[in-house]
Amino acid sequence: MIKTMNNNFYLYENNIRESGNNELVFGEPGQGQTICLKQELLQFAAKHMSNMEDKFQVFVIDKSGELLSLANVSKGHAISIKDSGVDIFEKCNSIKENEDEGVCWGRRCYIAFDFAVALCEQLYRKYLSSRTKSYIYDIVRRMYEDNGLKPTMSTFYNELTQIKDSSEINNLCEYIKLFCKPNNTPEEKENKFIVYDLHEFPEAYMGAAYVFCLLDIYKHMKENYKNGIKTYVYIDSMYHFFSFDGYGSADILSHMWIAARMHNASFYGICDDISILKTSCGSKILMCTRNIRIFHLNSYDCDLVKKIFGFSDEESLLILKLHPGNGLFVRDNSIYPFGIFMGNDNQKIQQKNKKKQEN
Repeated sequence: MIKTMNNNFYLYENNIRESGNNELVFGEPGQGQTICLKQELLQFAAKHMSNMEDKFQVFVIDKSGELLSLANVSKGHAISIKDSGVDIFEKCNSIKENEDEGVCWGRRCYIAFDFAVALCEQLYRKYLSSRTKSYIYDIVRRMYEDNGLKPTMSTFYNELTQIKDSSEINNLCEYIKLFCKPNNTPEEKENKFIVYDLHEFPEAYMGAAYVFCLLDIYKHMKENYKNGIKTYVYIDSMYHFFSFDGYGSADILSHMWIAARMHNASFYGICDDISILKTSCGSKILMCTRNIRIFHLNSYDCDLVKKIFGFSDEESLLILKLHPGNGLFVRDNSIYPFGIFMGNDNQKIQQKNKKKQEN
């Protein structure tokens, strides 16, 4: 059912998001999704950053560098993640174990194993065989349970090279070797607003950077929950997690997305590929998402939206006719059209789209 609304309804003017109030944003590139996110974060910062009584922490994964300025405006902190800054094993070593979370996510070695598989698949760009995973599990277990091995990416690489009877391991080592340099990612300062800057990270291995950021966020989410602090996570270009559905990064993201309410957290993801909702992990995420924002989509994606959300022909046609900066806000089976102020960005977007068509 299409309802009317004022243009600022979607910006949550009066309250900090409720924990577990997850949101997904879909649309073709250049339709205003990132501008929409930037406006919401600026408004969030203006209302709550100066209030010392508000206990919360905001994390933003920024692939393009377009959201980097938010760290300065909100007196936040930007973490530049470069090609040698994804040592997940050092990061896992700082996570406190918690048996209350169950066997799989209560011990560091199990957390490290899941993230190691996710990282390896993102680097290798292929599913890992069960045999390779068993090798990885054995190495990770020894790194965290034996005193003789220091849990680092270099140790992981050195142990992998000792395995001579697996061509998959040999090939994987070539990719892992690229990330065995000294970790040049600076440690985050204590701050309410953290932006992960990924725009200098190699595009070919961007998924690995996303895995590292997710691990760091998981670590803070656990600590914040124990200290009564809310956690808000904003992910731009979240399709990077879905290279391998049901395994690795997509599975970890869905686990954290579902657990958001229990951990006093909330997730917000932007994606230009609505087909992720057809995957098993995408379906789990959708079930634990309260708000959906949809910008302009092509006719094929509109058909997917129609099937997934049960939209009518009229509602699907409305998506096709949306202009940059205009969208639909979906909540509780109701649809609210809205618009955002694009300013000079609208002209820049049109120029970019024109260049793409010419090329």
